[in-house]
Amino acid sequence: MLRQSFHTMSPQEKSRVVGMYATILALHAIGFLVFLAYVVPSHYKGLGIGIAVTAYTLGLRHAFDADHISAIDNTTRKVMNERIGSDQPRPFAFGYFFSLGHSTIVVAIGVGLVVAVKAVFPAVSDSGSGLERFGGLFGTAVSASFLFLIGLLNLVISLGS
Repeated sequence: MLRQSFHTMSPQEKSRVVGMYATILALHAIGFLVFLAYVVPSHYKGLGIGIAVTAYTLGLRHAFDADHISAIDNTTRKVMNERIGSDQPRPFAFGYFFSLGHSTIVVAIGVGLVVAVKAVFPAVSDSGSGLERFGGLFGTAVSASFLFLIGLLNLVISLGS
């Protein structure tokens, strides 16, 4: 089936698909090199390796969540219907760019966590520090505000029915 679909593509479409797969493989190679260069040497007890493998496999599973698949599928179908009869190319890359955007956010959060652990952890781990007290108060306020907002929205929906 893959071979048949690849043969039905134009040369430009084939090069786009090959380019997407090449960048996916390159990003995986870079990720594994970072893992081997930074995680493995500094975590000789295996904890970092186990966490890294777990995070990677959970990320692979997360890629096939129903909300991701439906968002990509709905967008692709909409654009396909809009492009029927036009000379615009078929939309091959919605899933590719969705995953790149999602991965970029995950990597940025990971880098932010590393910076936070290196810079903020000593101040937060001291139970008497101002930063620890502020974090506890701020976290509680954000959680309470969110729950209050959800309750308010449920009330509005209930009264509107």
